[in-house]
Amino acid sequence: MPGYDFYKNSFGGKLSVEDFGRLSGRASAYLAAITLGKSCRALPESVQESVKMAQCALVDAMYSAENGGEIQAESNDGISVTYAAKTQQSDEKRFYSVAQTYLAWTGLLYRGCL
Repeated sequence: MPGYDFYKNSFGGKLSVEDFGRLSGRASAYLAAITLGKSCRALPESVQESVKMAQCALVDAMYSAENGGEIQAESNDGISVTYAAKTQQSDEKRFYSVAQTYLAWTGLLYRGCL
């Protein structure tokens, strides 16, 4: 599990240490679930780095989902912001897509037998 220093310095995250701490456990559990526990095993360093990046990206995505979701439209002069319709299913798709960005090449998302 990456620490806050990794999140801030390597990933470039902007959340507070409290928000990161609150969401990092959920992100780690989500990664364990979609990788069938493979993300928790001893992994090569390059794959570990991808898992850390995926967890950090998930922390940001989960924070965004808690705070209104994705912005669909925004206007600068009138300060008008429109958020995309939010559902549990749309959050799940977004979280999986975020994780897949970092883990697609690692084999961790493979559901078959090794």
